Amino acid sequence: MKAAALDGGAAGEAARALLLAPPGADDAWVDAAVAALESTDPAWPISRYLAARRRVARGDLSAAWKALDGLDERLPDASLRFEAARLRAEVAFRGGCHAAAAPLYDAIAERADLALTDAERHDLRRWARRARFFAEHAGARCEVDIDPAGHLDAGSPE
Repeated sequence: MKAAALDGGAAGEAARALLLAPPGADDAWVDAAVAALESTDPAWPISRYLAARRRVARGDLSAAWKALDGLDERLPDASLRFEAARLRAEVAFRGGCHAAAAPLYDAIAERADLALTDAERHDLRRWARRARFFAEHAGARCEVDIDPAGHLDAGSPE
């Protein structure tokens, strides 16, 4: 991320401002920095990734899901691709879409392009098992509907 921020032109400058946030930066400052980053170059994968992370932090899971769609394939290095894919699975899990989250975690654990460590694979499989457990036993309502095309609509049962 730091290397991309250094090489990203105007969007990189906005990303650097966000990454080097002043101590004690409040939510309004971070929101403004993310908005500035997105407006500078909304198609830049780093912009989309940072905006998606902010949306997750703010609880806007539908917007985060959409921002993360296909993003892991466009990011410049394996660690960012891993984080984007993992964050998308987390969005499904946090949204109560446990039956959808489990195969996402499993698929990430199997991806060779991410250069995962054994510990990372183990952690992903553990999250997949947790998601399957909740899907089978918790009866949670999926706050977002993830259809086969990957779209998200609020309020659907899983």
